[in-house]
Amino acid sequence: MAQTARSRRRPSAVVAPSEEPTRPETSPPPRRTGRRTLAAGVVLVVLAVVLLARLGAQERGGPAHTSLVSIGDGIPATLYLPGKLQDGQLPVQRPLGQRPPLVVVAHGYSADRQIMSPMARSLASAGYAVLTFDFRGHGSNASQFRGDLRRDLDAVVGWAGTSPYIDARRIAVLGHSMGAGAALDFASVDPRPVAVIPVSGGSEVSDVDIPRHILFMSAQHDPAFIRHRQSELAAQLVGKTAVSQVQIGGKDHVTILYSGAAIREIVRFLDPVFGVTRPGAPPGLHDPRLGTAALYLLTALGLIALLGVAIGRQVSAMPSTASTGGVLLLTGAMVVTMPLLVMGGPEILPLGAGQPVIVHAALAGAALWALRHYVRRGVVTGRIATWVGDGPWLPLRSVAGPGAAAALVTFLLLTPLEVVFHRLVPTWERLVLWAVVAVLALPFFAAFEGLVRRGGTWAAVGWGALGRVILLLALLVGVRLNLLPGVITLVVPILVLQYLILEVFADTCFAAGRNPAVIAVVDSIFIAWMVTALTPIG
Repeated sequence: MAQTARSRRRPSAVVAPSEEPTRPETSPPPRRTGRRTLAAGVVLVVLAVVLLARLGAQERGGPAHTSLVSIGDGIPATLYLPGKLQDGQLPVQRPLGQRPPLVVVAHGYSADRQIMSPMARSLASAGYAVLTFDFRGHGSNASQFRGDLRRDLDAVVGWAGTSPYIDARRIAVLGHSMGAGAALDFASVDPRPVAVIPVSGGSEVSDVDIPRHILFMSAQHDPAFIRHRQSELAAQLVGKTAVSQVQIGGKDHVTILYSGAAIREIVRFLDPVFGVTRPGAPPGLHDPRLGTAALYLLTALGLIALLGVAIGRQVSAMPSTASTGGVLLLTGAMVVTMPLLVMGGPEILPLGAGQPVIVHAALAGAALWALRHYVRRGVVTGRIATWVGDGPWLPLRSVAGPGAAAALVTFLLLTPLEVVFHRLVPTWERLVLWAVVAVLALPFFAAFEGLVRRGGTWAAVGWGALGRVILLLALLVGVRLNLLPGVITLVVPILVLQYLILEVFADTCFAAGRNPAVIAVVDSIFIAWMVTALTPIG
């Protein structure tokens, strides 16, 4: 009997001595993965709170500064002074002969005084008073942008002449990009500035009251037309005024604003103009907020990645059935609709350079949805129908809530960076435009995600990145063909950062939930936020 029982047992697997039994790959249990995600989230939240507290303290510290909202007809401005705040107040007023000279700082198109604040703080630390402000239609300025920049500069310089903190006999005007042209134009017809510093920009100059000192500054990677224009202007003014020209190596149109070398060149130029004697070398960039903001941005990206996981787990899987040709359809729609921009049309959005970008996205989105409609009705068949696929692009009822929640959390995470970047909290006018632009952009991004986001996790990462590259290239081609505003080429680093933030969320969200539609909702709300926050109104 014992022998019979043994004979009925299943034989054991025979494994060669030199081989090991193979084990199936297993992923961590969901509960363990959830605990790890929660632990990572707690660590990142604590780190974010610490960094925000540090950033807030650094914002309140630094050179003495105060916000002004009563210049001219309501131009928002910030005054920086050498020294520290005393019990929250500006330093004691000095006699005229002891007051610091003033540098009026004019920002560029689609910028505001916030992006100029690191430069302003550094110049204040070097011993100058600095006055930054928002042109009409930019930042916090509620007036519509009409291009009359000279009027705003006249009001700002006029206010400076009455300030008890400033030596109004020694005023320089520094401008970046659009502000560079405005500074040069204003200083060429107004005798009050003794110097002007056009940074990465310039304009036509009249022969009336040319300033006595001009420093043309450009970045090595500025567009060629800016560098050439500055050289032409410098040659034009030789013999009429004291002209200097310098190029900052390794920087582009945006990063020159955060350059220590640029600050040193400005101080080296202004010291003899203002009669300032300085022991040692000129100081460079001095703004500890930048390091803290960079660390916070990395922390925020980590939280956005975890946000993608959380949102992905809340939605139903809806993998795309589009094929590889979906990328070709996306590209084709953007190319085919771009010539329609030549026709122009009514100013439906008071967003300046932002309007043609949004209109193009809306047209491309409409074309793709029309194609999908005809595919579903059987009018379009064959390979194109395969490229489109038969999956839903936008089941709005099931993804609107999670997508809007994710966009809101992203907004709250990134808004603290406005102190060193750009005002991100919208004014009431921009809040309404934000909603309108998000609605116009949603069909395009639903088609974008439905056509591009496909395959496994890593395949979706690759296809998503390729799709973002196509979007960026389409914008640059539009500029090249004079169909889109040239300012787009100047803000490529900012566009790349925006796409990176979106992809961090999209990749983790798709990996967790395989639902491209919820990503489309976040895409449209986020891009609408950026367009309405950064584009001047008017």
